[in-house]
Amino acid sequence: MAAGAASLVQLNTGNSGANDGSPPTDASAALGTPTTSDGGMSWVYTFVGSNPFMQTSGGNPTGSLVDGIYTIGIDPAKVTANGVAMSAAPAPITFHRLFGDVDGNGNVNNADFGQFRNTFSRSSSDAGYNSAFDFDNSGTVNN
Repeated sequence: MAAGAASLVQLNTGNSGANDGSPPTDASAALGTPTTSDGGMSWVYTFVGSNPFMQTSGGNPTGSLVDGIYTIGIDPAKVTANGVAMSAAPAPITFHRLFGDVDGNGNVNNADFGQFRNTFSRSSSDAGYNSAFDFDNSGTVNN
């Protein structure tokens, strides 16, 4: 997987980004260098850096995207197997990031709140800790 194989954009519709119907905004700067632990069968991207697409807490990046709707795509020319590039790009994937929406249905509601309530004030060493609610990645779900 070559540098720049994946591209990430934030949509500017549906209460995302500028929310004005303008073309998507390139958010690829939020993608870290991909890593593999299985010889290239699967790859993991983390979110990095100080840029407009990264959540911050106390001025420090948290490792999470800002709320919004995103699309990630792959450039087939930058992905090879045994020296041969992909013949075609896979379909792009559109996903949303909405802090507190742990069931992934696009809104934060009572079902999400119940899970938050069960993990509030817990640390990573506690039973019932849910890292999805640890906004600043401090190991504790708190204010």
